[in-house]
Amino acid sequence: MADDEGGGGGGGQAEEDFCCNDSQSAFLVLFTIYLVVCFLTWQSDLAKPMRMIAVFLHELSHAIATWITCGDVRKIRVFENEGGVTEYIGGCRIIIIPAGYIGCSFFGMVFTVMSGGRKTATGAAAAFVAALLISLCYSPNRTMVFL
Repeated sequence: MADDEGGGGGGGQAEEDFCCNDSQSAFLVLFTIYLVVCFLTWQSDLAKPMRMIAVFLHELSHAIATWITCGDVRKIRVFENEGGVTEYIGGCRIIIIPAGYIGCSFFGMVFTVMSGGRKTATGAAAAFVAALLISLCYSPNRTMVFL
């Protein structure tokens, strides 16, 4: 009967463990608001620069996969209609084709991790600007210059 001490395995302790502290509750509320705002504004002109950057990172990922598999990138193009194309010769297509989606996710993770501090955020921004400048060497169209 010694196991029954404490009112059935912890009593009120389980309720306290289930609940969040103040900072966790604030995070959940603010993150929910953020998701709602993103969902409501994603198709607006306000979010167009972010969508264009996503297309750029997608096409850049194809280019990086081409270079890694010893191919040659001829052009990287991003269009106003949020489309893009990476023209390449050679390389391993089985790696290059899915690289756009995988690379975009990878870049999102890198930018999220690096945004934690001032120095790392500055480094991430510098790397992004360098990637834009490198891609201008492959296709200096109006949209790429705008980005």
